[in-house]
Amino acid sequence: MPEDAPEAPGRWVTTSFVSTDLVRSNLVPELARAGGLVVKALGKDAPPAGAGALSSRVLHHVVMSGAGSDLAHLAIEDFVELVDYDPVRHVALVLGRRTAPQEGPLLWLLHRVFSAAQLCCVVPGVLGREPQTLEASPRGSFEEAMAVARVLKGSGGGGVGGSGAGGGAGPMSGPAVAVLDRVGLVMVVPPTGDLEAAITSALRVDDGGKVPHARSH
Repeated sequence: MPEDAPEAPGRWVTTSFVSTDLVRSNLVPELARAGGLVVKALGKDAPPAGAGALSSRVLHHVVMSGAGSDLAHLAIEDFVELVDYDPVRHVALVLGRRTAPQEGPLLWLLHRVFSAAQLCCVVPGVLGREPQTLEASPRGSFEEAMAVARVLKGSGGGGVGGSGAGGGAGPMSGPAVAVLDRVGLVMVVPPTGDLEAAITSALRVDDGGKVPHARSH
């Protein structure tokens, strides 16, 4: 992944704070652990500190790593709770000390499409082989998030647990992963008793040392 690549122009989400209290969700320790597992599994393709985001859903809210947080070393103050997202105004209502990550709208949408997902993760940059082409849309926009969700559903991952918004292909036997231009690597992990094994399996490289194109296990 090029470290000095210029950031593409886009329409990034705006944060509106409901509260600046720390996020006290029981999901925080699991997400902090998951961040370290993702970085470890990606190895040399891991994002630099401050890039990427991951999330889990609790009821109607989504707990996620905030903007600029380091996936390898997440602490409680790095998390935000996305209370609501307005796709028309492109505004995220959050609780926490950080602003919503640029990937916030995409993570929010993935948890609506894959309603039973245990973990969603977005790692920016070009990882592995040539990425799949996305429909043209402004970077960070809700339209881009919709395009990504369509690719993930097309990989066989629609509706984790068979209850995703907009239907789906039924329960998944494992994570759905896609490497997409402009966005990077996107992963959705269904409920699992062994999160480390699920992440390691999803991010394993092929014989050429590259992360595969979109797939569902």
